[in-house]
Amino acid sequence: MILNRTELKNFIDKIGGAGKKSNKLFSYSQEISENDFFSLKRNLLGNKNLLFYSNHPAEKFSFLAFQKIYSVLKNSAEEINTLEKDISELPFGIICNTDDSLIPLFAGGMKFPSGKKDAQWVEFNQTEWSIPRLIAANVDGNYRLTINFFDGEIDTALDEAENYLSFKEPDGNVDKNSILSRRSSGFWEWEEQIEKALLKISGNEIKKVVVSRFNILELKNKPRLFPLIRKLESVYENCTVFIYRSGGSLFFGATPEKLFKAKNGYIECTALAGSIRRGGDQKEDLRLENELLNDHKNLSEHKSVADYIYSNIEPLAEKIEAPAGPVIKKFANIQHLYTPISGKLKPGISFFAVLEKLFPTPAVCGNPKREAVSLINSLEKFDRGMFAGVVGWFNLKGAADFSVGIRAAYLRENILIAYAGCGIVAGSDAESEFNETNLKLKPILNLFADETFD
Repeated sequence: MILNRTELKNFIDKIGGAGKKSNKLFSYSQEISENDFFSLKRNLLGNKNLLFYSNHPAEKFSFLAFQKIYSVLKNSAEEINTLEKDISELPFGIICNTDDSLIPLFAGGMKFPSGKKDAQWVEFNQTEWSIPRLIAANVDGNYRLTINFFDGEIDTALDEAENYLSFKEPDGNVDKNSILSRRSSGFWEWEEQIEKALLKISGNEIKKVVVSRFNILELKNKPRLFPLIRKLESVYENCTVFIYRSGGSLFFGATPEKLFKAKNGYIECTALAGSIRRGGDQKEDLRLENELLNDHKNLSEHKSVADYIYSNIEPLAEKIEAPAGPVIKKFANIQHLYTPISGKLKPGISFFAVLEKLFPTPAVCGNPKREAVSLINSLEKFDRGMFAGVVGWFNLKGAADFSVGIRAAYLRENILIAYAGCGIVAGSDAESEFNETNLKLKPILNLFADETFD
């Protein structure tokens, strides 16, 4: 694949050149072929300069982003309320050659507001949204390549971009990987945490709290990302499959939960809480579906999430639409109670306000939020890091897509840490909730070794 240098030069000439230093970012986009896009994906998912990858197969939207050239950083969870101001006051103007409103400009994520700082998450900032050097995107079958560069660095930018475009990952025999050792947070520790949570709930100190646990795998080899991602995309086509890299550390997974999407002044939110396994056949699957739709504990847990989303976007949006009750959304190994909630943002309100209001939702935190975060930091003996945080992208044309970082894992070299949690409410049972976390760990753990984890 070759960058169209002639068109790029015409773009630069048209806007008066890019040779002198000024506070401008140039964003040049060109069409590429489907084969070129998938060649980039196959060869570059394992590149050390990969910044972000996202694909929701059912929505026909995916992109790869490489190399940070500018970042907005936040070191504490409380600073999220200044993010909109920082983005609105960027120290440069942006000049594009296309008005495509769905091409990402910033990609990155936000950690869960944990009170701990475990070593494995040190390369991820609390909040970081970065402009990439290069973006390859598929928007409903329209494939585009975008290169971003500041004044005075066009030659450097082109050299870097063409290095990516010509890169080929070395062949390896590690598509299948074996596990050397496995360690997990055990049931007895879990049971103690659930008992403490239920005491808080019975004392009316909190309505719901989401407790999580982990599995640590030592793999025989450092895994290749392309086979892992390809498998996740084939099995979990209704999920957002993602990779977020910072330094030598990766956070990746197949999340079923959108925090929200924004486009043309409208937002679409997802309440996803309450779950049960899939059946072995259609008859059992339907029986389990009906069981979930009539389970008081799961319905109560789901309602708390849906009510939270509705009440928090109501001051920000109008024409809010939501069904009277939840429906079932099915995934490969699990089915959830699901309520879509959408609305039109009021004049003067941006999606940043929605992000500040919603994150973290009761689906990954609890209710009330402040009390739930405090209890999580007391109960859990580890730093969630990006788990239950936010991953996604946005641009300055009002488009954004933020997902919740669940069904996901941390990976560095051959060490993988997979996380899963579940909502604890009145009536929760430690053993059944433990089994639910095992079910939620499967999307990641079943990527490795020949056997599956039950």
